[in-house]
Amino acid sequence: FDRDSDGTLSGRVTDRAGAVFTKVGQRPTYTDEQRAQRSRDGLAHISKQFVRYGLTSVHHEGGDLSALQQIRARGDLKHRVSYEAQGPLVDRLIADGFRSGFGDEWLRIGATFEHTIDGSFSERTMALDTPYPGSNPPYKGNLVTTQEDLNAWVEKVHRAGIQVNCHANGDIAIDSRRDDWTAVVSGKGSDTRSSSRASGSMTYKLADGATPNSTQVEVVSDINLAGPLAQFGKGGIIQEIANRITAEFIRNFEARLSAATSALDQPAGSAAAAPAPQALDAGNLVWSVIAARIRAFFQKIFGS
Repeated sequence: FDRDSDGTLSGRVTDRAGAVFTKVGQRPTYTDEQRAQRSRDGLAHISKQFVRYGLTSVHHEGGDLSALQQIRARGDLKHRVSYEAQGPLVDRLIADGFRSGFGDEWLRIGATFEHTIDGSFSERTMALDTPYPGSNPPYKGNLVTTQEDLNAWVEKVHRAGIQVNCHANGDIAIDSRRDDWTAVVSGKGSDTRSSSRASGSMTYKLADGATPNSTQVEVVSDINLAGPLAQFGKGGIIQEIANRITAEFIRNFEARLSAATSALDQPAGSAAAAPAPQALDAGNLVWSVIAARIRAFFQKIFGS
């Protein structure tokens, strides 16, 4: 319900204002079993109509997941379903560890139901940077969530392994995306043979890559060395050791990322486990750095 600058109702009623009408008037009432039966019968009917007109795979936004499972069991599910959960069901899927892709070729968990950011194109309520032509007072549409709430929801769903699906029509809503994908990984370890220890943190930030559909990962490491590993007075050698540790982290990270990407393309339950991270060998690390410096020294003297 839009209001003028002085707080008076302007007469414009849009989008979520329709919710007030669910509380007025009279509607048929059904028992729980009647509602379940109506869901099964309705889904079985529409499935038959889908394949009648050549639709074999459909994204179901919401609806009764249990009813879909039941008509599939009795042979009345004629089309393939990517089920898009919403509201409390998304939270239950996250709590139980379900991810996008769980299921089989007929019925599997897909992305979320559209998470609404703004209004619609046809109703002229999508959020725009400039007012709609002819609107008086000037009207730019509706945003129905804050950037902070959107960030928190995307973070929760994405980290749980469920694909994010957002409803964003206007240019303002489309720009309401996470633009600060930063996280910190910290840890520590030791080498039993040399009694060397390493600890530190790595901050990584995701940014748009140089090519379409690519991502650039910026990594900044803060590494502390102790024991024989740190007993090299020259800062250049210690910097090289820190660089090698960072490179080892990046290789392990890329291996896990590659395995996770491959898993999305595999049927649920068939993806191979991610490779175990490569252990850090402090002794070999030190000698590889020293050997590289010796080679560089002789190359300067005798040439490559």
